[in-house]
Amino acid sequence: MRRDSGPPGDYTFRPSRETVRAFKNLPAEVKLDWLEQAVLFVETFVSPEKRARWDQRWRRDHVPVTRGEGGWPTPER
Repeated sequence: MRRDSGPPGDYTFRPSRETVRAFKNLPAEVKLDWLEQAVLFVETFVSPEKRARWDQRWRRDHVPVTRGEGGWPTPER
């Protein structure tokens, strides 16, 4: 884990290429189990206030404008 350039207390994890390749080759059931464990960890140890900030940041910075079903633009969020 490395220190992010954002506000104090924000961190970013950047896995190595080898880690990504190893994860890519895992069965779907193992990946889903890992995801469920990660969600439980966040729900247990991250405050609701911080999760709300993450949600706000995610929506603001990471919602791409894409083409939805039938080629229509996706609605604004």
